[in-house]
Amino acid sequence: MEGELKKLYAYAVALLARRDYHSSVLREKLLNKGIGGEEEVEAVLQNLKKKNFINDDRYVEKFIEEQFNRRPQSIRLVKQKLVQKGIRGETVDEELKKHAAGELTRAQTAARKKAGSLQNLSPLRRKEKLFRFLCARGFSQSTIMEALK
Repeated sequence: MEGELKKLYAYAVALLARRDYHSSVLREKLLNKGIGGEEEVEAVLQNLKKKNFINDDRYVEKFIEEQFNRRPQSIRLVKQKLVQKGIRGETVDEELKKHAAGELTRAQTAARKKAGSLQNLSPLRRKEKLFRFLCARGFSQSTIMEALK
């Protein structure tokens, strides 16, 4: 049992050495490894949290920043990505609220970038393509209409 715990801990540290993980995502990875059971995984996660190797708030903040810096997209799409990873809670909502004011700006930025590749289309066709593009990025219809003005 003790050997399994050490192997599991070493595996978790090796994963964390490459990048940050949310505890729920890391839990799934450790369980899928098949070295230990639920109790061993929980013990390893608690130990990693005590040593501050895992910090869920830091992970959420960093993930959201990376998503918005990588490409202009909506808050709704970023939240959906977090939910798909099994990450929910107050921290997510608080971090996303910080970015709510820039939603229109992100939509306008995305539209400007995409519009450059649509110069040879008619104005109506270009607007249609931009609308669909912004929908795919998760922006609401009202935000898209405002951005396309």
